[in-house]
Amino acid sequence: MLEISGVDKVIVDSLLEHGVLASVASYLLDQSRGVIVLTCGDGDQSHDIFSYHVQLQEGRCNYPHPRIHLCAWNGGALRINPASATNRTAPGAADIFLAEVLDASDLKDIPVVVTYCHVPCGKAYAARMNAKEVFEENIRAKKIIKSRKSGIKAACFVQVCREGKKRSYYLVRERWEAWLANVWPNLVLSLVRSL
Repeated sequence: MLEISGVDKVIVDSLLEHGVLASVASYLLDQSRGVIVLTCGDGDQSHDIFSYHVQLQEGRCNYPHPRIHLCAWNGGALRINPASATNRTAPGAADIFLAEVLDASDLKDIPVVVTYCHVPCGKAYAARMNAKEVFEENIRAKKIIKSRKSGIKAACFVQVCREGKKRSYYLVRERWEAWLANVWPNLVLSLVRSL
């Protein structure tokens, strides 16, 4: 199993400290018709993510069972942006994956999409992306999906795996923007100085 890098530990700790990564329970989506989970196909992470969404739907879904429609490719939400570093070796992949997500929403009549990324991610690390860049791609994926289908609701989730423990968080966009403007520049300086 891939270990989180030292740089990513610093980034994630800072995001947690500033409330950018928040408990999912306080940001529950309307999952009464189910949810489309756009995630990485990583077999070491997908069971935890799927199980977590089963738990989130308990008592909140209008069906007799959890209704979770998975759209999973290596890199997950990172693959929705055509310009993503994760798509360098697969031109056109973003359009295909996006079409699958939007098609799933129509076919299953599910208006809610959760864009997922996880840290560490082998696809992201192979593309030389750090956690900040991974989270930026997750946010871009959400924006792209919402721009392509009116009425769709989307939220950015992040799974962090450290020392064998996995935890999912909601990425709070407003706090993310404040963190980028006020914290990230100083964090970069401290990371560069530590090299």
